[in-house]
Amino acid sequence: AIVTVLYKWPKDTTAFEKYYPTHLKIVGDAQAEIGFTRAELTKFASLDAKPPEFYRQAELYFPSMEAAQAGMKTAGFGKVGDDFKNFVAPDGLVGMVAEETGDKNDTPCPALATVVYNTPADAAAFEAYYPKHLDIVGAAQAEIGFVRADLTRFQASLDGGAPAMYRQAELCFDSMESLKKGMATPGFKKVGDDLAN
Repeated sequence: AIVTVLYKWPKDTTAFEKYYPTHLKIVGDAQAEIGFTRAELTKFASLDAKPPEFYRQAELYFPSMEAAQAGMKTAGFGKVGDDFKNFVAPDGLVGMVAEETGDKNDTPCPALATVVYNTPADAAAFEAYYPKHLDIVGAAQAEIGFVRADLTRFQASLDGGAPAMYRQAELCFDSMESLKKGMATPGFKKVGDDLAN
């Protein structure tokens, strides 16, 4: 299970970045109490003229959904949540709990291409087609050059309500140079074109 926080673009990115290490120390200090086994932090970059929809992402990995739910009830997790007010606007983040639906893999991921899926109008149709899309992705892996694919399905928001997003797919690359090269391949274009299905 993964607790995912997607940070929206802050009004002042310099102030955000100045405070963020303090927040990460609070998270790190509470790791044993919260019970997550690893954290992955992402700062999104644009590969075209448009800024990415989100600014940063933090993912806390847990051995199970039960462990994530227990961790979110700890005082340490509460302290992490209380700290958001020090550097994030009240509507400045989206927090969700996800289950891993792909292969669990710890291969390092220094660069990644991320797709966050909104909730589809017809979830059953989405789920019926999704394995076909993943087949297209898998068939192009060698050409695209990604080393790991992280697939998640969001289960709930951090307050227990419906999640703001539906799924997330991350293709991990060993460098930003490899990512840019992979995104320029016909295989990556085929994967991207298939998203419309």
